[in-house]
Amino acid sequence: MYHVLTKLPGVNKPNIGYVISEQLIGQGRWNHPFVEYLATETDGAHPRRFEAWKPVPGHKGYWFRTWFAGPVPPGFDMHLMESIIQTWKAQCHADVAWEID
Repeated sequence: MYHVLTKLPGVNKPNIGYVISEQLIGQGRWNHPFVEYLATETDGAHPRRFEAWKPVPGHKGYWFRTWFAGPVPPGFDMHLMESIIQTWKAQCHADVAWEID
């Protein structure tokens, strides 16, 4: 997924790493990967991070998710996000999702 980001227009400073967090009640703390980048959007560059999640109903295995609290951030480029997700799905066979909480 990282290598795909390095080749996509509108994506700057791709990064990969690991974070320890507790994502779902009862799953405990775990060290899991993330992929992040700066998205070039209409009002500047904004960070986006996709974190790996353990399997839950609706996903066959580990999957990557990003989310926003509240409304869509100003200047958000939905076409860029969809392009990245579709490319990841096609080239990496990744289970990827984004949502607004």
